[in-house]
Amino acid sequence: MFSEDIHTSAVPAVARDLVYERLRAEGWTVTEQGHFSAVAERGSTTMMVLLGVFSGAHNIHVKCRIQTFATAEGGAAVRIKRIATPEYAGKAGVRKAEEILADYCEKFRDELPAVK
Repeated sequence: MFSEDIHTSAVPAVARDLVYERLRAEGWTVTEQGHFSAVAERGSTTMMVLLGVFSGAHNIHVKCRIQTFATAEGGAAVRIKRIATPEYAGKAGVRKAEEILADYCEKFRDELPAVK
């Protein structure tokens, strides 16, 4: 199951806000669950059931948990972990969901201040 930590020199609140804002701006629903945890979701379960991975990149159903926490080095880490993709998505759907999350992790690495 996809899980990745993105380390940054930003304080946890700044890192969290940047990630949440970026996802919301790109059509994700971000449901906060406490100060530093959220579930983010996008795409259509209906389209995935009907067309699978052929439903188009924006319709691929992706759901993940985002946790932001302080690190011993004084910055923060943002953990992005895919929440189990339903069986109807199949192996190809799971692979596509993980590719989408990996692409977002790269974007976040580019946007967040690097660890010094």
